[in-house]
Amino acid sequence: MIPCLRTGAARWLLGCGLAVAAANISAVAHESKKVNNGPDTVLHSFAGGPGDGSFPVATLVADPSGNFYGTTEYGGTNDLGAVVALAPNGAESVLYAFAGGASDGAYPGGNLIEDSSGNLYGTTIEGGAGQCSEDGCGTVFEISSGGTESVLYSFSGLSDGASPQAGLVQDQAGNLYGTTYSGGVSTIGSVNCEGGCGTVFELSPANGSWTETVLYSFANGKDGANPLGGLVIDSAGNLYGTTSVGGGSINCQGSCGTVFELSPSGNGNWTEKVIYPFRGGGSGSNPSSTLYMSAQGNLFGTAPEGGSARCGGGCGLVFKLTPQKNGVWSEIKFRSFAAGSKGAFPTGNLAGDAAGNLYGTTEGAGLFDCGIAYQLSVSGVETPLHSFTGNPADGCAPFGGLITGSSNQLYGTTASGGTSNNGTIFQLSE
Repeated sequence: MIPCLRTGAARWLLGCGLAVAAANISAVAHESKKVNNGPDTVLHSFAGGPGDGSFPVATLVADPSGNFYGTTEYGGTNDLGAVVALAPNGAESVLYAFAGGASDGAYPGGNLIEDSSGNLYGTTIEGGAGQCSEDGCGTVFEISSGGTESVLYSFSGLSDGASPQAGLVQDQAGNLYGTTYSGGVSTIGSVNCEGGCGTVFELSPANGSWTETVLYSFANGKDGANPLGGLVIDSAGNLYGTTSVGGGSINCQGSCGTVFELSPSGNGNWTEKVIYPFRGGGSGSNPSSTLYMSAQGNLFGTAPEGGSARCGGGCGLVFKLTPQKNGVWSEIKFRSFAAGSKGAFPTGNLAGDAAGNLYGTTEGAGLFDCGIAYQLSVSGVETPLHSFTGNPADGCAPFGGLITGSSNQLYGTTASGGTSNNGTIFQLSE
C-alpha cells in the first residue's frame, strides 16, 4: 500500500481513508497546448528507499536552464521526504533528504519556489522544534543555490501556526508568505478547531535571519478555517487563498470552505475578507488547491467536491471568480466534472496560457481510475489530454498541477504508479 498524505483534512485517498491532497502549487503555462490523447512519457520512476524520493504530491518548478525541482513527501535517507532535481538529460538526483527532529523538517508536501539567485524555498508538514507531535509542527526551509539546506523558521504549534501543507509565494522585497493548516489563536483544545484553525503568515529577511509575523488567524466562523492551499499575490500586494472548511454554510460537514482576500491596511495590519463562501452541491466545496490569477485579474481554482452528483458528494469542479465594483466578486461554475473519461476530484492547482486556456489534473476517474490531465478552453469546454493507467510504464493519482517546458510540453508528477509504484515525473507532448 502506498503511504497516506499527512494532512489534517479527511476524505478519500487511494484506500487511505484520508483526504483531499494538499497538492498546492503555483504553475503557470506560457503557451497554448494542442490536444494530446496519446500516452505520456515517464521521465523518472521514483524508487523510494534511502536513495530516492517517494510519493510526490506537489507541482514541479523549472529554472531557466531546464532543470526541474520538486518534493516527495516520503523517501530519502530517513523516509521523511526529499527535495529532488531532474536535469534536462533526464538524470534525477536527491538534493536533500530530510532528517526530522528539532533541527530539521519532515514530510514536505508543498511545492518549491525559486528566487532570482537560484535559491529554493519550501515547507515541511512536520519536523522542527515544536511539540505538535513526535515529529514537530513543521518548518519553512531554504536550499541555497550551492545545495545547503537551512531551516528558516520552525513552527511552535501555538499562535504562530502549525503544519503548513502548501508552498510559498514571494513578493518583490523578498518576503515569503504562506498558510498553516492548524495553529493560530484558536489553538489546541479550542472548540473551534482541533489544534487550531490555521493562519496566514509572513517571513521577512533581515540581517541574515527571518522574522515570522501572523497576518491572520482563522476562527472557523464565516472567515473559514484550515487552509490547505497556498497564496497568490496581486500587483497591489493583496493576498488571495482558500480555506478547506468554515465559511458558515450548513450544507457540508464542517462547512464548505471559502475564498478569502487579505489586504494590507497600514501600520503592519491586514484585513481579511471572504470574497466567496462555498455552499456545497452545485457550487462546489472544500477547496484544497492554490488559486490561479489570470492576466485579467480573475481567480480560478478547483474544488474536489460538489458539482455533478454522479460521485455521491460530487465529482468536483473548476470555479471562476470575477471582480466586480465595490470589491464584490461573482462566482461562475466554470467546469463540473462528471467522472468516467472526464475525470473526478480535482485537487491540484491550475495553470493558464496566453490564450486563456487552463490546464490541470484530477486525482480520480479517467479510463483507468487513476486520474487525468485535462485542458479547459476559454469557454470552459474540457478536453482530456491523458488518462493515467497506473502500470509500471505510467503514473497514477496526479495530485499536483502541471507546468510547461520550452517546447510546448507539459510536465507533472503522480503520487503512485511507475516501476516501483512510488510515483513518477511525466511529460505530455503535442
